[in-house]
Amino acid sequence: MALLSGCAAQRTAGDIAGASASILNDYRKELGSFADRQNALNADNARRLRDLNELTAERDARIRERILALRLSGDKAALDLYELLAAPPASDILADSSVLKGLRPSEASPKIEANSGKTEAIVKQLKALQKSKPLVARIVGLAQYRDQLSEAYRKSLADAKAKSEAAQAASGELSAKVAEEGGK
Repeated sequence: MALLSGCAAQRTAGDIAGASASILNDYRKELGSFADRQNALNADNARRLRDLNELTAERDARIRERILALRLSGDKAALDLYELLAAPPASDILADSSVLKGLRPSEASPKIEANSGKTEAIVKQLKALQKSKPLVARIVGLAQYRDQLSEAYRKSLADAKAKSEAAQAASGELSAKVAEEGGK
């Protein structure tokens, strides 16, 4: 009974090893895909941040140009009105708000690397386990080997017995001849 449950467990272990290898392999692929997507997203966010910084710099430069033009024209009322209506530079807003400083995206996002070396090694081990002979096959092979050894041993015993009997018969015949010749 224990042999049967052990054999069944071995087959199940191989099946589980195969399923686990498949799951881990899928996980490894998905992790690599996630890392690629996340790196692309980080690169896209960095590009958007550069674009936003460029647009902000252009806007601030235009505001400074208009203010300079109004100062040179000497129109104090228009200059005061424009300065009042012009949006404050982004750098001023960030300098005044600690919350916005904390929310600002980082300039450089680290590249995510999916190191799947350990996962690949585990998948190989699980696939090898799945392909290994089940316990039943190993036991059957050992039983067949035992039977072959037993048969060879029995044959060698039979051969030895036949040779021994032949030797005894020859010895008996020789003894009989010697006795016959000695009795003459």
